Amino acid sequence: MRARGVTFEPPAAKAPGEPTPDHLVTARPTRLLWFDPIRQDPTRRVRHEGEVEIEGVVGADGRIYDARLINALGSEDEQRVRELLPLWRFEPGRRGADRVPVKVRERLVFRIYY
Repeated sequence: MRARGVTFEPPAAKAPGEPTPDHLVTARPTRLLWFDPIRQDPTRRVRHEGEVEIEGVVGADGRIYDARLINALGSEDEQRVRELLPLWRFEPGRRGADRVPVKVRERLVFRIYY
């Protein structure tokens, strides 16, 4: 994105504290940039696609913190998902004009190819 002149990276902030309660949020976080994990099966026997649900807090800087996987995966697959989550970016939640941390639950597609 930098090569095209798009500045996207807001400065990193410290991990958010307590998320803002939903009834006080005027705008929920929106995913802007995300990656779905893909893995190749070395045995070439498995071909699978499924949804994984994650839960975390989107901070005022648009990053996801304290993410946990709701669906159980194998340790290798879970590791791949955890590697990609720091790359995700959100439009932060808002309370009026202020950016606030908000708890989110998102789904992503996990693919295993051979």
